Amino acid sequence: MRDRTWQLLGRDFFLFAMVGLIATIVQYATLIFLVSSTHCTPTAASSTGFLLGALVNYWLNRRYTFQSDKAHYKAGMQFALVASIGFCLNGSLMMLGTHFLELPYLWVQVFATLLVLFWNFFANRYWTFRQGS
Repeated sequence: MRDRTWQLLGRDFFLFAMVGLIATIVQYATLIFLVSSTHCTPTAASSTGFLLGALVNYWLNRRYTFQSDKAHYKAGMQFALVASIGFCLNGSLMMLGTHFLELPYLWVQVFATLLVLFWNFFANRYWTFRQGS
C-alpha cells in the first residue's frame, strides 16, 4: 500500500510539474515581455504573469493531473485561495530579491518558481483536488 501511495504521489508530481512548465512558460514570457517592452517593474510583471499562468494551471491540473470531478465552484474557490498564497509568496520574493537585494530578476524568479511549485503541489493535491472530498 505504501509503495502504491508513493507511485501515485510521484505520478501526480510529474504531471503537476509538466502542467506547471506550461504555466511557467506563460509567466516567464509575460515577465520578460513586460520588463523589456514596457519597462514594468519585475515584481509587477511577474505578478501579471503569475495570474495568467494560474488560469492555465487550474484548467490543466483539474482535468489532467488530478482528474477531479469536484464542482468548479468549490475547487475554483479552493484553487484561488492556494494561488493567492502562491501569488503573495512569488510577489514577496520578487520584491525582496530585485528591489532590496538587487539581484537579477530572472534568477529571483527561478527561485520563487521552485518554492511556489512545492507549495502549490501539496496544497492542491491534498486540499483543492483531493479525491473523495
